[in-house]
Amino acid sequence: LRSQLRRGEFETHTLWARLVALANSMGAHLTATAMNGEDSGSSDYSIYCVGGAEVTVDTYTGAVVVDRVDIMYDAGRSLNPAVDIGQIEGAFIMGLGYVLTEENAHHDTTTGGEVSGGSTWNYKVPSIRELPTQFNVQLMSPGDLDRWLLVNRDVVAASKEDGVKKEDEEVTTQATTASKSNGGKGLVMSSKATGEPPLCIAPCLLSAVRQAVMSSRVDKDLGGYPAISVPYTPDKVVRACGAM
Repeated sequence: LRSQLRRGEFETHTLWARLVALANSMGAHLTATAMNGEDSGSSDYSIYCVGGAEVTVDTYTGAVVVDRVDIMYDAGRSLNPAVDIGQIEGAFIMGLGYVLTEENAHHDTTTGGEVSGGSTWNYKVPSIRELPTQFNVQLMSPGDLDRWLLVNRDVVAASKEDGVKKEDEEVTTQATTASKSNGGKGLVMSSKATGEPPLCIAPCLLSAVRQAVMSSRVDKDLGGYPAISVPYTPDKVVRACGAM
């Protein structure tokens, strides 16, 4: 295949179809594998993202409704924005299950410690009812961080005049480094992973539920904040609200 490509025997408009046919006739594989490492030519990179959530909590039942989720995600130079957005949404919903619904409970040791949630009757994976009513995902473009530095140059200059030059230089350095890594070299066509990192945004749901619980406790003249273990299932939330 390589030798025929070098000789220029394929025309551009028929190149792919003829290559596939030739590979099939030769029994040649048209797949490749690689692993990230020191000798792979690729490099480690950072992924930047931010997310926020609005929830409604029923203080009498502990039910949580996710009203809105907003995510901004650094996917580098996305190869397929529709696919990447779908991956981000899916990973976030996996995280939603982890922090809100999927209780991995066990029986006590006297009965062998078996898993008590062996089916969806007891182990609640996210369903369509748990999806955010409004779900907004925006992919950052490679120039977003550069534009942030440009827009905020007056803030940067003012902070230096206020005697916080060192801290500001650190922030500016971090932002510049982030800008360089956004769609940088060593990546697959300057793209970045979207399959797993978005799961890390899901804890914003915990913060939203905590705020709602605190508001409920203030209304009931209850002080303090009870510890709630993850996941925030309805029984835990309703107890934290002081309804039980």
